[in-house]
Parts: sequence; structure tokens; C-alpha cells
Amino acid sequence: MPSDEKEITQLLSEWREGEDKALDDMIPLVYDKMRAIANYYLKGGGQTMSSTALVHEAYMRVFGQRHVDFQDRNHFFAVAAKIMRRLIMEYQTMRGRKKRGGGQMVIVPDNMDQIADRPDSEPHELEECLEKLEAYDKRKVWVIEMHYFVGLKVEEITEVLGVSRSTVLRELNFARAWLRRCLQGDEE
Repeated sequence: MPSDEKEITQLLSEWREGEDKALDDMIPLVYDKMRAIANYYLKGGGQTMSSTALVHEAYMRVFGQRHVDFQDRNHFFAVAAKIMRRLIMEYQTMRGRKKRGGGQMVIVPDNMDQIADRPDSEPHELEECLEKLEAYDKRKVWVIEMHYFVGLKVEEITEVLGVSRSTVLRELNFARAWLRRCLQGDEE
């Protein structure tokens, strides 16, 4: 494990044990990666939310709940990415949607085309499908989020979830197929 991964994991452990100073020490170590995730979500036209605002709000929400038991750095970033995705959807809902994509932020990563055969699928459609899949099986959504939204490799996901490589691959394949069907309107 590289030294920054060990240091972040150690700081998360200290924070979990009640040492609030660990958060201050961790900010410079995680900020650039969180900002990269935010930029990834916000790329495209029409957004009015800044990546800085998204990172700060996500950081506040992540650490506003001490009951989260982060296993390590990768788990932290997976949770942060999930919170960012939800924040963007909340923001879009608050702003109100104009007819058919007017002013919407594109939050679908470029590599999600492996899931969505339709290039015209909208972010809220993907969000609805992810919520349906989450109701069916939360771990499958975690695998999709960690792989596509955070950019973790299969091996890193196995570490976060504590499962085998074949389990992660099976979950990823199932989730891709399920989401593809959902986005085509065939999920049930």
C-alpha cells in the first residue's frame, strides 16, 4: 500500500476513535482526488454548481456522520463519490428541470456508454435505475459506483468490499446488464 493510502487509512481510523484533528490533517491528502471526482461529475455544459462547492458539501456530509466505518482510503472515496452523485441529483431537483435537458448537468461518466446503449439517456434516468438496483441489491450499486464513478480497479474494489475478484466481476457484469435493461425500459 502506498504511503498516502496508509496515511489516509490511519487518519480515518484516528477520526473514528474520536480524534477530530485527523480531519484537518486529512484534507490536503484527499482534496485533489475529491476535486477530480467532482470535476468528472460536473463536466459538460450548463452546470452552475462549482466543483469546489460540491467537494466542500460532500466533505461536510461524509464527516457529518461519525457512524460511517471507513475501511480504508478507497472506501472513503467510494462513499464520497456516492454522496457527490446524490448531491448533484438533489441540486438538479432543487433547481427544477426545464423540458428535456435544459440546463441539466451531465453526471454520467464517459465510460458509462458500456452500460447505456442510448446516448440520449438523461442523468435522472440513470439515477432512477441506480435507485431501483439499490433496492434490489446494494452491493451491485457499490460496485458500479466504485468502478465507473470513482475509477477504482477490480482489485481495489475487492479490497473495499472484502470479496473475491470473481465476485466483483460477476456483480459488475450483472449490474451493467441490469442497468442497460432498465435504461431501455425493460427492467421488469
